[in-house]
Order: sequence, then structure tokens, then C-alpha cells
Amino acid sequence: MSPVLPRGNASRLDNHNDGIVSLTDLDVEDMPRFVKNNNDVGAVEYQGGAIASYSPLEVWNCSFVRNTSTQGGGAIMFNGFSLGAPLCQVFNSLFVGNSIDAPSAQGGAIDDFYANLDIENCTFTLNTCQADSADAAGGGALALPGYYNQHTFHIENSIFWRNSAASSPGSVATLEGQQILTNVTVQNLTVNNTLIEDLNVYAQSGVSNIDTDPIFKNPISKGKQSLIDSIA
Repeated sequence: MSPVLPRGNASRLDNHNDGIVSLTDLDVEDMPRFVKNNNDVGAVEYQGGAIASYSPLEVWNCSFVRNTSTQGGGAIMFNGFSLGAPLCQVFNSLFVGNSIDAPSAQGGAIDDFYANLDIENCTFTLNTCQADSADAAGGGALALPGYYNQHTFHIENSIFWRNSAASSPGSVATLEGQQILTNVTVQNLTVNNTLIEDLNVYAQSGVSNIDTDPIFKNPISKGKQSLIDSIA
């Protein structure tokens, strides 16, 4: 049976389970490292400020606030190389104020290094990515490098707003690219019914995507319920 953590402020979990790990009703705040879900002996410890997952993972009804990392994924890093790109799913969750500051930084909230990813009914706002690279900085909320063409990414009914990315020696991506950074082809990425700031490229990745200010209240001070109540 998959381990499930109950609601409340999270404590550290080191998991080496080969099966699916399910995290439900967690509020994870101000963590430099929370969960290591490891099926990869060569795992790097500083990836994923809240969760570093090397096995299939499900995240349900969680909030990730002000978590930090020194490489990939201020809140979550997915890397399933040893399992051949497992499916990782994030549902009904909130990512606010997570950050990463590193030379090759990507994914202020989530860095999907090597996994098939499904994100549904989630909100990403005020996440940041500070890089030190000559390349254009992007992916303040979400980075999808797509190292292999067979990877698939699905985003549904979610919000990406006021996330940012910067690089001291390099240029900065468009506002849209600061929300989501991807190197995959359009065929591998499906985005439907999603609000993305400065929507342009991803308008061609699915249907009913929009660029409209959601008019949040203070998303950090009151967490998930504040965002639920504040969308106009």
C-alpha cells in the first residue's frame, strides 16, 4: 500500500519505495528539503526543495509555500530516469513563493527532469527562478526540459500568473516563458482550460486557454482558501 501523509504541517519523509507514493492534504512551507522518494542510487540531494521524487508520485490537495532549492525545483523535482520516465501527477494543489537560485536554475516551483507529468486544477503564483547563465532564463513556475521525445506533459484547468525568472548575465524569457519553460514539441504538450500570463505559444497546445488577471487576494498569507475565494 502506498504511504499517505495526513493533513498538517509536514515533517520529513525519506522514502525508498518502488511503488507509487501518494501525498494528500499537506501544507509544506519554508522547507529546504522535505521528501526524498528515491529509486535512483545516484540521486542528487539538493534537487527539489520540498520533494525530490525518483519514483511514481501522486500529489493531492497540497500547498507548497516559500520552499527553496539550490538546483532544480524550488518545491518539487521529478526524476524517473532509472524507471524509464514514470508518471507523476499533481492535482488540486497550490504553489506560492517557491524559489530557486543557482547557476543552472530551472523550475521555481516544479522541475520535471525525467518523468511524464499530469497537472490538473493547480495554481502557480509568485514563484521565482534566478539563474546565472548566458541562456534566457525561464520557468519561474514550471520547467519541462523534455530530454526525450517520448515524454508527455498534460496541464488542465490550472493557473500560471506572476511567476518570474531572471538571469544576471543572460536575457529573460517572455512573460509566458517565465511561467512555463519547455523544450518539448507541441505534440508532446497538451494544455487545456488554463490561464497563463502573456499567453502566446501555449495557445496552440490545446483549447480554451486564456490570459486574464485572476485578481488574487494575498495568496501567501491565507494559503489555498484565499486563492479559492479570490478568483474573479
